[in-house]
Amino acid sequence: MKIVYVTYHNWETKRHGGFHQFADYSCRQGIETVFFSFSRPYYIVFKHEERENKEVLLKLSKGIEYNIDSEHKLINITWPTFAIPGFFRDYFSDKFNIYMMTKSLTPFGTVAKKWLEGTDCFVFESCDAVCLVDKIKERYPNSLIVYRPSDPMLDRRKESYLIYGEKVMLEKSDLVICVNERGKKFYLESYPNVDESVYRVIDNGVALNDFVNDYTRPSTMPKGRTALFVGASPIDWDSVIFAASKLPDINFVLVSPADQPKKSLQDIQSYENIYYIPGIPPKEVAAWMTNADIIIQPIPEKTERYKKKTLSITAQNYKAMAAGKYIVSYMGPQSFSDYGIISTYNHEDFANSIAKHIGKKAQYDLNLEEKNWDYICSQFFKEIQQKVNER
Repeated sequence: MKIVYVTYHNWETKRHGGFHQFADYSCRQGIETVFFSFSRPYYIVFKHEERENKEVLLKLSKGIEYNIDSEHKLINITWPTFAIPGFFRDYFSDKFNIYMMTKSLTPFGTVAKKWLEGTDCFVFESCDAVCLVDKIKERYPNSLIVYRPSDPMLDRRKESYLIYGEKVMLEKSDLVICVNERGKKFYLESYPNVDESVYRVIDNGVALNDFVNDYTRPSTMPKGRTALFVGASPIDWDSVIFAASKLPDINFVLVSPADQPKKSLQDIQSYENIYYIPGIPPKEVAAWMTNADIIIQPIPEKTERYKKKTLSITAQNYKAMAAGKYIVSYMGPQSFSDYGIISTYNHEDFANSIAKHIGKKAQYDLNLEEKNWDYICSQFFKEIQQKVNER
Protein backbone atom coordinates (compact mmCIF):
# COMPACT_ATOMS: atom_id res chain seq x y z
CA MET A 1 0.00 0.00 0.00
CA LYS A 2 1.10 3.58 -0.69
CA ILE A 3 -0.23 6.71 1.02
CA VAL A 4 0.40 10.41 0.32
CA TYR A 5 -0.29 13.16 2.86
CA VAL A 6 -0.95 16.57 1.29
CA THR A 7 -0.21 18.91 4.17
CA TYR A 8 0.71 22.42 5.31
CA HIS A 9 3.82 21.18 7.12
CA ASN A 10 7.37 20.13 6.29
CA TRP A 11 8.50 16.86 7.82
CA GLU A 12 11.55 18.62 9.25
CA THR A 13 9.45 20.66 11.67
CA LYS A 14 8.56 17.47 13.58
CA ARG A 15 5.31 18.88 14.89
CA HIS A 16 3.32 16.90 17.43
CA GLY A 17 0.18 17.32 15.34
CA GLY A 18 -1.86 14.78 13.44
CA PHE A 19 -0.25 14.58 10.03
CA HIS A 20 3.21 13.91 11.43
CA GLN A 21 1.78 11.26 13.70
CA PHE A 22 -0.23 9.58 10.95
CA ALA A 23 2.74 9.56 8.57
CA ASP A 24 5.07 8.14 11.22
CA TYR A 25 2.50 5.46 12.00
CA SER A 26 1.93 4.45 8.36
CA CYS A 27 5.70 4.22 7.79
CA ARG A 28 6.11 1.89 10.74
CA GLN A 29 3.28 -0.26 9.38
CA GLY A 30 5.35 -0.83 6.25
CA ILE A 31 3.19 1.47 4.09
CA GLU A 32 5.09 3.48 1.47
CA THR A 33 4.63 7.05 2.73
CA VAL A 34 5.03 10.43 1.00
CA PHE A 35 4.72 13.75 2.84
CA PHE A 36 3.63 16.29 0.18
CA SER A 37 4.18 19.84 1.55
CA PHE A 38 1.81 22.21 -0.25
CA SER A 39 1.67 24.98 -1.17
CA ARG A 40 5.22 26.26 -1.56
CA PRO A 41 5.00 29.23 -3.95
CA TYR A 42 8.07 30.49 -5.82
CA TYR A 43 7.92 33.79 -3.93
CA ILE A 44 8.98 32.10 -0.67
CA VAL A 45 12.61 32.34 -1.85
CA PHE A 46 12.39 35.87 -0.41
CA LYS A 47 11.07 34.70 2.97
CA HIS A 48 12.90 33.45 6.03
CA GLU A 49 10.25 31.46 7.89
CA GLU A 50 10.52 27.92 9.19
CA ARG A 51 8.12 26.54 6.59
CA GLU A 52 8.86 28.99 3.78
CA ASN A 53 12.34 29.90 2.63
CA LYS A 54 14.68 29.38 -0.31
CA GLU A 55 16.40 26.33 1.18
CA VAL A 56 13.10 24.56 1.84
CA LEU A 57 11.89 25.20 -1.69
CA LEU A 58 15.06 23.84 -3.33
CA LYS A 59 15.42 20.78 -1.11
CA LEU A 60 11.79 19.69 -1.14
CA SER A 61 11.57 20.19 -4.91
CA LYS A 62 14.21 17.47 -5.24
CA GLY A 63 12.69 15.34 -2.47
CA ILE A 64 14.21 14.55 0.92
CA GLU A 65 14.40 11.03 2.33
CA TYR A 66 14.13 10.55 6.11
CA ASN A 67 14.81 7.43 8.17
CA ILE A 68 11.86 6.72 10.43
CA ASP A 69 13.60 3.71 11.94
CA SER A 70 16.15 1.14 10.78
CA GLU A 71 13.67 -0.40 8.33
CA HIS A 72 11.39 2.37 7.15
CA LYS A 73 11.83 5.63 5.23
CA LEU A 74 9.62 8.60 4.40
CA ILE A 75 9.89 10.97 1.44
CA ASN A 76 9.09 14.68 1.83
CA ILE A 77 8.41 16.55 -1.43
CA THR A 78 6.85 19.72 -2.75
CA TRP A 79 5.69 21.20 -6.06
CA PRO A 80 6.58 24.93 -6.40
CA THR A 81 3.78 27.02 -7.90
CA PHE A 82 2.93 30.54 -9.05
CA ALA A 83 0.52 31.10 -6.15
CA ILE A 84 -0.19 34.79 -5.60
CA PRO A 85 1.17 36.31 -2.35
CA GLY A 86 -1.52 36.30 0.34
CA PHE A 87 -2.07 40.05 0.60
CA PHE A 88 -2.89 40.23 -3.16
CA ARG A 89 -5.32 37.30 -3.28
CA ASP A 90 -8.32 39.41 -2.32
CA TYR A 91 -8.04 41.22 -5.66
CA PHE A 92 -8.59 38.05 -7.69
CA SER A 93 -11.40 35.54 -8.06
CA ASP A 94 -11.41 32.25 -6.17
CA LYS A 95 -10.99 30.25 -9.37
CA PHE A 96 -8.04 32.36 -10.50
CA ASN A 97 -6.29 32.00 -7.14
CA ILE A 98 -6.68 28.23 -7.29
CA TYR A 99 -5.54 28.25 -10.92
CA MET A 100 -2.32 30.09 -9.99
CA MET A 101 -1.79 27.86 -6.98
CA THR A 102 -1.72 24.85 -9.30
CA LYS A 103 0.50 26.29 -12.05
CA SER A 104 4.25 25.77 -12.11
CA LEU A 105 7.36 25.79 -14.28
CA THR A 106 7.38 22.04 -13.71
CA PRO A 107 4.27 20.23 -15.07
CA PHE A 108 2.28 18.42 -12.41
CA GLY A 109 2.58 15.24 -14.44
CA THR A 110 6.36 15.27 -14.02
CA VAL A 111 6.05 15.47 -10.24
CA ALA A 112 3.30 12.85 -10.23
CA LYS A 113 5.32 10.34 -12.25
CA LYS A 114 8.30 10.71 -9.95
CA TRP A 115 6.58 10.64 -6.56
CA LEU A 116 2.87 9.82 -6.71
CA GLU A 117 2.41 6.86 -9.06
CA GLY A 118 0.80 3.82 -7.46
CA THR A 119 -0.78 5.78 -4.60
CA ASP A 120 -3.72 3.96 -3.01
CA CYS A 121 -4.79 6.80 -0.73
CA PHE A 122 -4.34 10.59 -0.61
CA VAL A 123 -4.98 12.26 2.76
CA PHE A 124 -5.56 16.03 2.60
CA GLU A 125 -5.21 18.58 5.37
CA SER A 126 -7.49 21.63 5.72
CA CYS A 127 -5.14 24.16 4.08
CA ASP A 128 -3.99 25.06 0.55
CA ALA A 129 -3.91 21.29 -0.05
CA VAL A 130 -7.59 21.39 -1.03
CA CYS A 131 -6.62 23.27 -4.20
CA LEU A 132 -4.88 20.14 -5.51
CA VAL A 133 -7.76 17.71 -5.25
CA ASP A 134 -9.03 18.25 -8.81
CA LYS A 135 -5.64 17.48 -10.35
CA ILE A 136 -5.12 14.42 -8.18
CA LYS A 137 -8.64 13.08 -8.69
CA GLU A 138 -8.31 13.52 -12.45
CA ARG A 139 -4.98 11.69 -12.60
CA TYR A 140 -5.77 9.02 -9.99
CA PRO A 141 -9.54 8.40 -10.26
CA ASN A 142 -9.32 5.05 -8.46
CA SER A 143 -7.31 6.28 -5.47
CA LEU A 144 -9.05 6.86 -2.16
CA ILE A 145 -9.48 10.55 -1.27
CA VAL A 146 -9.52 11.24 2.48
CA TYR A 147 -10.04 14.71 3.94
CA ARG A 148 -8.96 15.30 7.53
CA PRO A 149 -10.05 18.87 8.39
CA SER A 150 -8.67 19.79 11.78
CA ASP A 151 -9.66 23.38 11.03
CA PRO A 152 -12.79 23.59 8.78
CA MET A 153 -12.35 26.39 6.30
CA LEU A 154 -16.05 26.94 5.62
CA ASP A 155 -16.00 28.50 9.08
CA ARG A 156 -13.62 31.26 7.95
CA ARG A 157 -14.54 34.86 7.22
CA LYS A 158 -11.60 35.46 4.91
CA GLU A 159 -9.70 33.56 2.19
CA SER A 160 -12.78 32.84 0.11
CA TYR A 161 -10.73 30.79 -2.38
CA LEU A 162 -10.12 28.24 0.39
CA ILE A 163 -13.83 28.10 1.19
CA TYR A 164 -14.48 27.46 -2.51
CA GLY A 165 -11.68 24.87 -2.57
CA GLU A 166 -13.01 23.09 0.51
CA LYS A 167 -16.44 22.67 -1.05
CA VAL A 168 -14.79 20.94 -4.00
CA MET A 169 -12.73 18.88 -1.55
CA LEU A 170 -15.84 17.71 0.29
CA GLU A 171 -17.53 16.69 -2.95
CA LYS A 172 -14.52 14.69 -4.14
CA SER A 173 -13.76 12.93 -0.83
CA ASP A 174 -14.52 9.29 -0.14
CA LEU A 175 -14.01 9.84 3.56
CA VAL A 176 -14.12 13.01 5.70
CA ILE A 177 -12.59 12.50 9.15
CA CYS A 178 -13.47 15.40 11.48
CA VAL A 179 -11.79 15.98 14.84
CA ASN A 180 -15.04 16.60 16.72
CA GLU A 181 -18.82 16.29 16.38
CA ARG A 182 -19.05 20.09 16.24
CA GLY A 183 -17.14 20.12 12.95
CA LYS A 184 -19.19 17.31 11.44
CA LYS A 185 -22.44 19.03 12.35
CA PHE A 186 -21.20 22.32 10.91
CA TYR A 187 -20.35 20.67 7.57
CA LEU A 188 -23.70 18.92 7.35
CA GLU A 189 -25.56 22.16 8.05
CA SER A 190 -23.37 24.41 5.87
CA TYR A 191 -22.88 22.12 2.91
CA PRO A 192 -25.59 19.42 2.65
CA ASN A 193 -24.42 18.35 -0.85
CA VAL A 194 -22.25 15.66 0.76
CA ASP A 195 -23.69 12.32 1.87
CA GLU A 196 -23.52 12.02 5.67
CA SER A 197 -22.19 8.47 5.34
CA VAL A 198 -18.71 9.71 4.31
CA TYR A 199 -18.20 11.49 7.66
CA ARG A 200 -16.36 10.05 10.63
CA VAL A 201 -15.17 11.66 13.87
CA ILE A 202 -11.70 10.87 15.27
CA ASP A 203 -10.31 13.31 17.81
CA ASN A 204 -6.93 15.01 18.01
CA GLY A 205 -4.35 13.17 20.06
CA VAL A 206 -1.40 13.59 22.36
CA ALA A 207 1.69 11.52 23.10
CA LEU A 208 0.17 10.75 26.47
CA ASN A 209 3.11 8.94 28.04
CA ASP A 210 5.39 11.94 27.47
CA PHE A 211 3.29 14.11 29.77
CA VAL A 212 2.75 11.87 32.79
CA ASN A 213 6.45 11.47 33.60
CA ASP A 214 8.77 13.64 35.69
CA TYR A 215 11.53 15.57 33.94
CA THR A 216 14.49 17.62 35.06
CA ARG A 217 13.59 21.29 34.84
CA PRO A 218 15.07 22.72 31.60
CA SER A 219 18.10 24.87 32.32
CA THR A 220 16.68 27.75 30.25
CA MET A 221 13.38 27.74 32.14
CA PRO A 222 13.22 30.54 34.74
CA LYS A 223 13.17 29.36 38.34
CA GLY A 224 10.25 29.98 40.66
CA ARG A 225 6.51 29.63 40.14
CA THR A 226 5.76 29.61 36.44
CA ALA A 227 2.71 30.40 34.32
CA LEU A 228 3.58 28.92 30.92
CA PHE A 229 2.30 29.39 27.39
CA VAL A 230 3.62 27.12 24.63
CA GLY A 231 2.22 27.39 21.12
CA ALA A 232 2.34 29.01 17.71
CA SER A 233 -0.90 30.98 18.02
CA PRO A 234 -1.00 34.77 18.58
CA ILE A 235 -0.51 36.07 22.13
CA ASP A 236 -2.57 38.74 23.87
CA TRP A 237 0.30 40.62 25.51
CA ASP A 238 -1.94 43.15 27.28
CA SER A 239 -3.51 40.40 29.41
CA VAL A 240 -0.06 38.97 30.18
CA ILE A 241 1.32 42.37 31.22
CA PHE A 242 -1.71 43.03 33.43
CA ALA A 243 -1.39 39.64 35.16
CA ALA A 244 2.38 40.02 35.56
CA SER A 245 1.95 43.44 37.21
CA LYS A 246 -0.69 42.04 39.58
CA LEU A 247 1.30 38.87 40.37
CA PRO A 248 4.97 39.90 40.62
CA ASP A 249 5.93 36.66 42.40
CA ILE A 250 4.90 34.55 39.37
CA ASN A 251 7.07 34.21 36.27
CA PHE A 252 5.15 34.47 33.00
CA VAL A 253 6.98 32.43 30.38
CA LEU A 254 5.72 32.55 26.80
CA VAL A 255 7.25 30.20 24.25
CA SER A 256 6.29 30.73 20.61
CA PRO A 257 8.04 30.63 17.23
CA ALA A 258 5.42 32.98 15.76
CA ASP A 259 6.33 36.57 14.95
CA GLN A 260 5.42 38.93 17.79
CA PRO A 261 4.62 42.66 17.59
CA LYS A 262 7.77 44.69 18.15
CA LYS A 263 5.95 47.10 20.46
CA SER A 264 4.79 44.25 22.72
CA LEU A 265 8.31 42.84 22.93
CA GLN A 266 9.55 46.32 23.87
CA ASP A 267 6.79 46.76 26.47
CA ILE A 268 7.63 43.55 28.34
CA GLN A 269 11.27 44.61 28.76
CA SER A 270 10.28 46.60 31.85
CA TYR A 271 8.82 43.51 33.58
CA GLU A 272 11.32 41.25 35.30
CA ASN A 273 8.78 38.42 35.56
CA ILE A 274 7.87 38.19 31.84
CA TYR A 275 10.04 36.00 29.64
CA TYR A 276 9.59 35.56 25.90
CA ILE A 277 11.32 32.57 24.28
CA PRO A 278 11.06 32.27 20.45
CA GLY A 279 10.50 28.54 20.30
CA ILE A 280 11.89 25.31 21.74
CA PRO A 281 12.43 21.89 20.08
CA PRO A 282 9.18 19.87 20.12
CA LYS A 283 10.92 17.06 22.00
CA GLU A 284 11.42 19.46 24.95
CA VAL A 285 7.77 20.52 25.27
CA ALA A 286 6.95 17.77 27.80
CA ALA A 287 9.74 18.86 30.15
CA TRP A 288 8.58 22.49 30.03
CA MET A 289 4.90 21.69 30.56
CA THR A 290 5.41 19.19 33.37
CA ASN A 291 7.65 21.63 35.24
CA ALA A 292 5.25 24.57 34.89
CA ASP A 293 2.87 25.42 37.73
CA ILE A 294 0.00 26.44 35.47
CA ILE A 295 -0.68 26.70 31.72
CA ILE A 296 -2.06 29.92 30.26
CA GLN A 297 -3.63 30.69 26.88
CA PRO A 298 -3.83 34.46 26.40
CA ILE A 299 -5.71 34.80 23.12
CA PRO A 300 -6.18 38.15 21.33
CA GLU A 301 -9.86 39.03 21.12
CA LYS A 302 -9.58 39.80 17.41
CA THR A 303 -8.17 36.36 16.53
CA GLU A 304 -10.58 34.87 14.01
CA ARG A 305 -9.63 31.26 14.70
CA TYR A 306 -11.04 31.28 18.21
CA LYS A 307 -14.39 32.64 17.07
CA LYS A 308 -15.10 29.56 14.99
CA LYS A 309 -18.11 27.42 15.78
CA THR A 310 -16.16 24.25 15.11
CA LEU A 311 -13.18 24.83 17.38
CA SER A 312 -12.66 22.32 20.15
CA ILE A 313 -9.69 21.82 22.42
CA THR A 314 -6.33 21.25 20.78
CA ALA A 315 -3.41 18.89 21.26
CA GLN A 316 -1.73 21.54 23.43
CA ASN A 317 -4.73 21.40 25.78
CA TYR A 318 -4.55 17.61 25.97
CA LYS A 319 -0.84 17.79 26.83
CA ALA A 320 -1.56 20.07 29.77
CA MET A 321 -4.44 17.85 30.86
CA ALA A 322 -2.27 14.74 30.73
CA ALA A 323 0.29 16.58 32.88
CA GLY A 324 -2.44 17.46 35.40
CA LYS A 325 -2.04 21.21 34.94
CA TYR A 326 -4.76 23.80 35.27
CA ILE A 327 -5.33 25.75 32.06
CA VAL A 328 -6.44 29.39 32.26
CA SER A 329 -7.67 30.82 28.98
CA TYR A 330 -8.19 34.46 28.13
CA MET A 331 -10.74 35.08 25.35
CA GLY A 332 -10.93 31.39 24.40
CA PRO A 333 -14.12 29.89 22.93
CA GLN A 334 -16.99 29.05 25.29
CA SER A 335 -16.50 25.38 24.40
CA PHE A 336 -13.28 25.35 26.45
CA SER A 337 -15.32 25.39 29.66
CA ASP A 338 -17.00 22.11 28.67
CA TYR A 339 -13.66 20.37 29.17
CA GLY A 340 -12.73 21.94 32.50
CA ILE A 341 -10.53 24.71 31.08
CA ILE A 342 -10.90 27.93 33.07
CA SER A 343 -12.24 30.51 30.62
CA THR A 344 -11.88 34.21 31.42
CA TYR A 345 -12.96 37.28 29.46
CA ASN A 346 -11.39 40.23 31.26
CA HIS A 347 -7.93 40.98 32.63
CA GLU A 348 -8.97 40.90 36.28
CA ASP A 349 -10.50 37.41 36.05
CA PHE A 350 -7.51 36.15 34.07
CA ALA A 351 -5.05 37.28 36.76
CA ASN A 352 -7.25 36.13 39.65
CA SER A 353 -7.72 32.66 38.13
CA ILE A 354 -3.99 32.24 37.71
CA ALA A 355 -3.40 33.26 41.34
CA LYS A 356 -6.13 30.90 42.58
CA HIS A 357 -5.06 27.75 40.69
CA ILE A 358 -1.30 28.01 40.28
CA GLY A 359 0.58 25.02 41.67
CA LYS A 360 -2.58 22.95 42.19
CA LYS A 361 -3.15 19.55 40.62
CA ALA A 362 -5.98 19.53 38.08
CA GLN A 363 -8.23 16.58 37.30
CA TYR A 364 -10.18 16.31 34.07
CA ASP A 365 -13.23 14.21 33.27
CA LEU A 366 -11.63 12.87 30.12
CA ASN A 367 -10.44 9.45 28.99
CA LEU A 368 -6.94 10.46 27.98
CA GLU A 369 -6.08 6.88 26.96
CA GLU A 370 -8.38 7.42 23.98
CA LYS A 371 -6.47 10.61 23.15
CA ASN A 372 -3.15 8.79 22.91
CA TRP A 373 -1.72 8.97 19.39
CA ASP A 374 -1.28 5.20 19.22
CA TYR A 375 -5.02 4.78 19.72
CA ILE A 376 -5.97 7.68 17.43
CA CYS A 377 -3.74 6.41 14.60
CA SER A 378 -5.08 2.87 14.85
CA GLN A 379 -8.65 4.19 14.56
CA PHE A 380 -7.69 6.47 11.68
CA PHE A 381 -6.15 3.66 9.65
CA LYS A 382 -8.95 1.25 10.47
CA GLU A 383 -11.34 3.63 8.68
CA ILE A 384 -8.97 4.04 5.71
CA GLN A 385 -8.29 0.32 5.37
CA GLN A 386 -11.99 -0.44 5.41
CA LYS A 387 -12.59 2.05 2.59
CA VAL A 388 -9.65 0.68 0.59
CA ASN A 389 -11.00 -2.86 0.96
CA GLU A 390 -14.42 -1.75 -0.28
CA ARG A 391 -13.03 -0.41 -3.56
